[in-house]
Amino acid sequence: MAKLLKAMKRPAALWGVPMVPLLAVTGVTIIVAVWTSVALLFLLPVEFLVMKSLTRNEPMRFNLIAVWLRVKGKPVANRLFGATTLMPVEHEAVDIKEFLDAMKLNQCATIKKYIPYSSHIHQHVVRSPKSDLYCTWELMGTPFDCESDESLQFGTNQLHGLIHSFEGMPVTFYIHNDRNTFTDNLHKDSGNPYADEVSRLYYASVGGVPA
Repeated sequence: MAKLLKAMKRPAALWGVPMVPLLAVTGVTIIVAVWTSVALLFLLPVEFLVMKSLTRNEPMRFNLIAVWLRVKGKPVANRLFGATTLMPVEHEAVDIKEFLDAMKLNQCATIKKYIPYSSHIHQHVVRSPKSDLYCTWELMGTPFDCESDESLQFGTNQLHGLIHSFEGMPVTFYIHNDRNTFTDNLHKDSGNPYADEVSRLYYASVGGVPA
């Protein structure tokens, strides 16, 4: 039964060579010979013998080549997955122009060449490629809305005195103001159900608004 099915599906052939690829190769050769040199017609017997040798063991070889060309997939997807890939669904083209026009992450200036992240010698100290040491301190400041002008000036003078104490030494200070948003909540149960409910609703409404 398998032989009968194979015989029924066998393509039309001339002396063992399938007609469709034979006519295609012959037609192309004749057209090229007419436009260039008639001597190319002598290649027709050679082409016939080559095609006959290809189909000697498998008459459907050219059909298999056509199937391979149809299912070879897209080069981009094949490179990504490392194999011939056929996706189960079709996706529309996505316009990523707005992302390409924006700044890419690799275009940002970094401090890696100055402070490599692999040279931490302490939790708050790193060493640069030139053996410079970088340290970090956090100055929390004072509640200026609750202090007098004299107290604020005294704290400022202390900070300036600390910086001036390193004068003449190979030390450089870099100041960075760190600003953080926060939300405060002063709700506390008072025992009055009505007042507690009003307080809870009020702070719930402003809970997502940073101060």
